Amino acid sequence: MQGRPFRTDWTNVAPLGQLGGQLGAVGDVSNYLINLICLSIFAMKGAMPRLARLDAPGILHHVIIRGIERKNIFRDTTDKQNLVDRLDQLVPQTQTRCYAWVLLSNHAHFLFRSGPDGLVSLMQRLLTGYAVSFNRRHKRHGQLFQNRYKSIICQEDAYLLELVRYIHLNPLRAGMVEDFRALTDYPFSGHRLLVGADDCSWQDGAYVLGCFGKKVAKARKAYLDYVQAGVAMGRRPELVGGGLVRSLCTNELCLSQTELARALDMTMSGIGYAARRGETIAACEGYVLIDSII
Repeated sequence: MQGRPFRTDWTNVAPLGQLGGQLGAVGDVSNYLINLICLSIFAMKGAMPRLARLDAPGILHHVIIRGIERKNIFRDTTDKQNLVDRLDQLVPQTQTRCYAWVLLSNHAHFLFRSGPDGLVSLMQRLLTGYAVSFNRRHKRHGQLFQNRYKSIICQEDAYLLELVRYIHLNPLRAGMVEDFRALTDYPFSGHRLLVGADDCSWQDGAYVLGCFGKKVAKARKAYLDYVQAGVAMGRRPELVGGGLVRSLCTNELCLSQTELARALDMTMSGIGYAARRGETIAACEGYVLIDSII
């Protein structure tokens, strides 16, 4: 790796939220992100400290939490309601916006916009409190969740509605409901609010429906049509990860994989190989799978 222009000591890489609020400073942010990818690739060569998350106010996050060893994190409806009750309290307290959510058996998905203190202020309190409660209720000990939660930072224009649809179709893909119409009856999903079948004070349904129209009835119909059109698209692995490096963007700058490879003095096949290496993913588990940065 000697001589590569963006090589750095990981101790000099601060969380995105510590960049002095200069999210629009293209040079700072782009160099920060390139250095971050470098560190992920360097992780293949040996152990390195766990890095801080990319976190800042007002950023859109697709969050995925999973049970350790793929075990259930919800054993019954009481467990699911426990997490919902905590969200009802913590989402408003942290001034987080929630646009979509679903609780399954061994994992859950959320689409959050981080509040003034970033996403971590919500997630630490939510997961720690739930894990303690779950262990006490089921008389178990030890870790409940698989490493840290996965947080995928998303560009709103390109991904918000795609992710709302993807998240709310999960019960159908998992075989937890019989057909598309039965999604409305699944109680632990933000889909019910958007179709008018339930109320959820901590979910921002108005923002999502506003993307489909000004009148609520027409917006709900358009939302339903949009979600139903996604049934044939399958599991959509591109929306949950599958590669460490895809694209890095700010409001003024976009780095394609080719440009990133050039900056890192690597070939495209080299980047693809690095992204596929199990050691890289393990070293950076739950840290950053970037679709784009706004």
